[in-house]
Amino acid sequence: MGRYTTGIGRYASELCRALRRADPTLDLWLLNPYPATAMSWFAEFSNRRLSGVATLPGVLTRGHRELARAAHALQLDIVHDPCGVGPFLSLRRGVHRVLTVHDAIPLVAPGLQPLLTRLVFRTLVAWSPYTTDAVLTTSRSAQSDLLHHVGGLADRLVVVPPGTHWPSDGELAMRRADAERAKMAGELPACYLLAVGNQDPRKNTARLFAAFRQVRAARPDVALVLVGPDTWGRRSALAAGTPDGVHHVGYLPDAQLAAVYAGAAGVVFPSLYEGFGMPALEGMAHGVPVVTSNRASLPELTGHAALLVNPEDVDALAVAMVRVLTDQGLARRLAVQGRRRAERFSWDATATTVLNLYLTLVGR
Repeated sequence: MGRYTTGIGRYASELCRALRRADPTLDLWLLNPYPATAMSWFAEFSNRRLSGVATLPGVLTRGHRELARAAHALQLDIVHDPCGVGPFLSLRRGVHRVLTVHDAIPLVAPGLQPLLTRLVFRTLVAWSPYTTDAVLTTSRSAQSDLLHHVGGLADRLVVVPPGTHWPSDGELAMRRADAERAKMAGELPACYLLAVGNQDPRKNTARLFAAFRQVRAARPDVALVLVGPDTWGRRSALAAGTPDGVHHVGYLPDAQLAAVYAGAAGVVFPSLYEGFGMPALEGMAHGVPVVTSNRASLPELTGHAALLVNPEDVDALAVAMVRVLTDQGLARRLAVQGRRRAERFSWDATATTVLNLYLTLVGR
């Protein structure tokens, strides 16, 4: 888990909290390379620091031994790696091993992933039928891709979608009020589309920028707000030129991000591949019309509650963005349908499924 609570870090933190709600007697330990003070949520749980595994090369080399040493010292029944790596080769007998593989991107589209990530999938993930007791993934789409590319997984691969925090109508009204205050103070544009996530190549930022140029030609009052840490992928996208009206605000903590979602005119998520697609779900939960890709897990996640487009068709993406800005009937329909759709995904439901799996593994 990185130092920003995004992606896998968010999955781990929310799952741990929901597991504790599901069973307060569960003894949960965080085994990670960072001190307990590195992130605020670490202090909510018992911690044991693993040395020398803060980078992927460290996980691949020292990780097996460090994880086994910690599991033995703490007498753990189950080790669950939420990071999709599974350094389980040195674990003693009797320790049950659970791995969450969030997607199959390095297998389906290897050109969109760094070399080390591809190496993990070609080795540790490929060995997972022999080194794990259960493998979780986040969608039927990801399940299908993993079954296609990794032999022997069928008897242990389980689909367990993540959840989201579904704000009540009252909470949503307060978040919208926070967004309006931020707009009045000049901290947010008066009218904006929102894109959330690390801007690595599969997030399709270059085509998003090209489409936004067309949107600005039709609606020069509209801005595009990008939320997410500054990554190599974003720098690559910006090298092609940033359109007028793009605001990159960097990483935002949860409370600020919720207000930015609530104040948006639309969420745009034209990813080339997703194992799940959390920004689309969070946009729907906040009653914001969503424009997203018609590929991989995203149609499965959104159903009929979003506008789906070919992420490689810049013109179609621009047309969809303009539609949610100008067709108020469509925007209202997507907002209502999105709220209903998002209500299906809760962290408590995720935790209940995972806890039942744990209990099955230990024979209870």
